[in-house]
Amino acid sequence: MKKGCLISFSVFVLLILGGAGIAWHRVNASVGLAASERISHERFENENTRVRVVLSPEKLPGEYIPLLVRPAQLPPALAKLPLDIEDIVPGFLPYEVALLAGSDFRAGQMEVLLFINEQRGGPVFLEAINNSALFSKAPQITWSPAEMVMEGRGILYARGVAAIPEGLEGVLLEFWDHEAPSPPLLVAPGAHFLELSLDNRNGEMLTILGTYLKAAGMDWKGVMGVMEKQIKIPFTLPELLSKLPTLRAHADFEGASTLVVSLRVGAAADVGPIIEFLGNVGLPGLRTYVKEETGLVLDGNIQWNREEGTLAGAFTLEGVLAFVKARLE
Repeated sequence: MKKGCLISFSVFVLLILGGAGIAWHRVNASVGLAASERISHERFENENTRVRVVLSPEKLPGEYIPLLVRPAQLPPALAKLPLDIEDIVPGFLPYEVALLAGSDFRAGQMEVLLFINEQRGGPVFLEAINNSALFSKAPQITWSPAEMVMEGRGILYARGVAAIPEGLEGVLLEFWDHEAPSPPLLVAPGAHFLELSLDNRNGEMLTILGTYLKAAGMDWKGVMGVMEKQIKIPFTLPELLSKLPTLRAHADFEGASTLVVSLRVGAAADVGPIIEFLGNVGLPGLRTYVKEETGLVLDGNIQWNREEGTLAGAFTLEGVLAFVKARLE
């Protein structure tokens, strides 16, 4: 090949590669095609964090993939790729979605944080979530700003607060203090499809309940009084909650259509057997309600373990795939 032709060919190749690089950069910036790093929700925890709810979408069975996104919903840059949607979507499922919450009595508020560790498609997720007016649908929480923020690839989050009702702290301090519990009740990232921990060693259950009732415009003291009469046990509601220091739960799929749910609640010896009895007595009514309202079949029971000081619940929820299809198709 002549020297002039070789130079021309080299320039041509460089132009092609340069153009491809520019095109990739533009598409990656607008869609987020390159995989981001795995970042745990633990990055956003602080001394006030008492509630952790963590979802690992990667553990979702493949049967759900076609239900999540329709071809018409894909961004143009993805819709043009010569791939089936079943091949595209798994690579765009977030590594982790987490909800963190905790009370700050010095500020008089509950802090809430929603976090998404996106795998790919961060800019697309950001636009879709903010266009959905998601945060305006939860007016009980004051979001600041009222939208999700993208700090960088792999990090989408929104922060909010809800006011703790006046007078609740005095009730809480009759049974708890504000010292940070140790060690914290952590959740292992990616261990389960869905995992929850609620650390009640500071009375967080009471704070969440009171804050929710206030946000819903209800008289929190009055509602709690009614609840005390309905449960018919020899404790006030705050006293009962003080005897339940921890709550953990996780759920995993068994096949495509069955969720297996495990529940463990730390409980004092004088309330464990009572809750076991009341819970199992109420389960038949709950099964009927769930079946009639959703078509799902709930099974399981609660058992009190005196040696461990825990209430253990083992449940299955069948018919999940059909339920999801009915809601999305």
